[in-house]
Amino acid sequence: MTAILFNKNSDGSAELKSLVGWLYKSIEFDNVRMDIELAQEEVANLIGADVLNRALVHYSGVEYEAETPTPLMIFNDTLVHYIQLPVALLAYKSYSENADVSHEDSGRKVKIDSDNEKLPWEWMLDRDNAAILRKAYKTLDRLISFLENNVEAIDEWKNSEVRTLMNSLFISSTSKFDAIFPIDKSLRFFLKILPFVKEVERKQIRPILGAELFTSLKEKKAAGTLLEADEDLLEYVNNAIPFLTMSIATKRLSLQVIPEGVVQSFVSERQTSQAKSVPVLELVNQISKSLQTDGSAELRSLSNYLVDLNKDPDEVIEITVEPINNSVNKHFTV
Repeated sequence: MTAILFNKNSDGSAELKSLVGWLYKSIEFDNVRMDIELAQEEVANLIGADVLNRALVHYSGVEYEAETPTPLMIFNDTLVHYIQLPVALLAYKSYSENADVSHEDSGRKVKIDSDNEKLPWEWMLDRDNAAILRKAYKTLDRLISFLENNVEAIDEWKNSEVRTLMNSLFISSTSKFDAIFPIDKSLRFFLKILPFVKEVERKQIRPILGAELFTSLKEKKAAGTLLEADEDLLEYVNNAIPFLTMSIATKRLSLQVIPEGVVQSFVSERQTSQAKSVPVLELVNQISKSLQTDGSAELRSLSNYLVDLNKDPDEVIEITVEPINNSVNKHFTV
């Protein structure tokens, strides 16, 4: 059975209730265990299995919530708590989507007290699911922020694949990405799109810079030896990456994964009153194409900058001036 960060003393329902106050303690823990396992795997995919394993080892040991804890024990207790919160919210959302109906031998049924209860409208369920997801995403952002703020104390995070990838990129922080293309400063979302950032660098930035300059700029950035000229070049490089990355993200990721403020901005900017009935897929394609156009414009700026940078200052450029158009010289009149 998969080890999970709940049910330490066979009282998993109480643990869930302590984390998510509006849950009923009467929820049978065994009924939600599968959803917890799946949610825990989802979180582990984001922060790395080693970070989760550190939390699991501490949670299952005698040092968890000890009566006389050391500073390290308190720190690990906090790590467990920060992971438990998003796992609990994601698990409950998944569980409730099936728990709204009962599954019986004769099929699925709805059981309610007709005198005291009423079924919620579908829009109410959608709104509630969206609210739970927003809370889950906020707790994931808080978890990643905790890991980043304590990176020197958590080797499992410091040496994780996702953080290694993040530090290898030209744009290696949420704040730098957000400064060019706002993503609600979401750490969760930034980690999610890192593979797309890497793809943009490899497919669209490297061919323009050339292999030698691309590698040199990477090495200087990693070593912290960028010169002023390198910083100027990197600014042109970075300006293109977020637009091209988001063009990929909007096509490959569910809109639920993209920060809500970003989605609302997309819709308000591109869905006019005459086009409110545009299908979601068509709207996504429009958004992706628009972002690709913006990114391509930044790539042209990068290319032009490199041309100017490599131009021979002693080169003489001859400029041919066309005759002025008028009725006498028989050129077209403008």
